[in-house]
Amino acid sequence: MAAIVLPEDVSVKKVKALHAELLNAVDNDENEMVIDFSAVKRADLAVYQVLLACARECREKKKVVKIKGASSTVKEQMKFCGILRSN
Repeated sequence: MAAIVLPEDVSVKKVKALHAELLNAVDNDENEMVIDFSAVKRADLAVYQVLLACARECREKKKVVKIKGASSTVKEQMKFCGILRSN
């Protein structure tokens, strides 16, 4: 399982590094990816755009994306944007 731990501030200034980390995780042989939001206090729209692209690519590759440590509000926003799917 690939695990990505997000920092406290995930803003447009850090999105390039996050994108690279997500691409590495998508391209590995693991069939599951966990994105840990436990430390996140600030995330902007650029982060959601990168996560959405990652989630779409994971679905194409039959990988599961799990979110850890995110508030219920953040999870609902991710569902609304299509990053997470309701089962």
